[in-house]
Amino acid sequence: MKAIRIHAFGGPEVLSIDQVPSPQPLDDEVVLRVRAASVNPIDYKTREGSVSETLPVTLGRDVSGDVSGTVGNMRYAGAYVEEGRSVVCDAWS
Repeated sequence: MKAIRIHAFGGPEVLSIDQVPSPQPLDDEVVLRVRAASVNPIDYKTREGSVSETLPVTLGRDVSGDVSGTVGNMRYAGAYVEEGRSVVCDAWS
């Protein structure tokens, strides 16, 4: 899969589109097919080096997309999360 990442701190020129391994979810996680991602102040602050991160780092924490597969008995708000379900989320919740 592709991800926008930085390998050094700086301006927009440090952004790169990298090929990265697909995530392997844990028992209480699902994999999302991201349809849209946002750029927030935390992303440009991370890119500039104002936020402590280990490099390389993937930017874009807020996403919307579809569940591309389920793992175990993943539940959200009492309902099972099913493949194909559309979701909006942020990585901090």
